[in-house]
Amino acid sequence: MVNNYISRRYLNDDQEKSFEKLRNLFSEELFFPEIEEEEPAAIIRSMAYALNMRGYVEESYLDSVLERENISPTSIGNLVAIPHPVKQNALDSCIAIGILKKPIKWGMNNVQLVFLLALNEKDKEEFSILFNRLWKVVQNKKLVSELCKTSSFIEIKTELERIK
Repeated sequence: MVNNYISRRYLNDDQEKSFEKLRNLFSEELFFPEIEEEEPAAIIRSMAYALNMRGYVEESYLDSVLERENISPTSIGNLVAIPHPVKQNALDSCIAIGILKKPIKWGMNNVQLVFLLALNEKDKEEFSILFNRLWKVVQNKKLVSELCKTSSFIEIKTELERIK
């Protein structure tokens, strides 16, 4: 019932625009296939370092994401985790994608697909639309399964474009 309300409220006429914005948050330089780390903090650390080195976030971003993770693990089921910082203070909004070679225990769930969110305050109005669109993607079991088998960014983009 709540999901239906959210879908009706946020995924109306702006669906195409919000989906285009979501797709633009992904880039090949932020795609990390075949991750071998087996600890959530190590995965977050390596992905956050890459975001920092590419100018998307400041060094404090990592501490904020780990602080959020300590409050409650960000695994959401269906082999997906969506780690994010306590505060939306990215220099430039983006979503890094990590695919683990094999599922690991992340909180109460197994995880193989990681979407590390880095959102800038200027995009605040679009957060709920973007998050609901991403939620729709990660709830699709078939799509998540396909994404977990992928090692090509082009394939990831193609799979994500199938969801409308």
